[in-house]
Amino acid sequence: MTEKYFRVLPLLLAAVLLTGCVGLPRQQPEKRFFTLDVARPDTPGVSSFNAVVKLRKFRASPQYEGRGMVYRLEEHKYDSDYYNLFFVAPAELVAEETRAWLDASGLFTHVLDAASPVLPDYYLEGFITSLYGDYHRSGEPLAVIEIQFFLIDAASAAPRIVLQQTYRRETRLAGDGPAALTQAWNSSLSSIMTDLEDTIRTSLGQTAS
Repeated sequence: MTEKYFRVLPLLLAAVLLTGCVGLPRQQPEKRFFTLDVARPDTPGVSSFNAVVKLRKFRASPQYEGRGMVYRLEEHKYDSDYYNLFFVAPAELVAEETRAWLDASGLFTHVLDAASPVLPDYYLEGFITSLYGDYHRSGEPLAVIEIQFFLIDAASAAPRIVLQQTYRRETRLAGDGPAALTQAWNSSLSSIMTDLEDTIRTSLGQTAS
């Protein structure tokens, strides 16, 4: 009987330990949230136009619609990050940064968001075609962003596109991790906003002349 007891004892101990392990909470990585944030330099615009522009709802390619950061890991392999996410959808972030930038530029008398009921002189549409961290080349991580903009004349009887422009930036990361990636995206977006403002000013200036 004693021999049988000692044969069964290890099995009982193992069962107790296993039950205890199952009950232990597992340490899960915490989700972290990031936002795109750019600010226009406090410099007055060269010229302004007596016009109102309204931003229509910005869109993104299907692979960049979600809030999880997207990484390019190989030539044709991409992955989405479950734990490092944008605070809201990227298209909404880009739209708000665009609206704030143009409002600060003084280029238009009013810059409205998509929810405004006011009829504008121009509509501005945006479409994100690329937004990812490119890690497929060893030692050369890049923050990639590409946005297509359309400025539409809404005041004429037949609305027409007066400006169609695509901007793409590939910026080297200054460090590792999602914070460095976000910082590089912000730098790229600031550069894109600068070019967009200049292009709109030139385009509308030529239209007015």
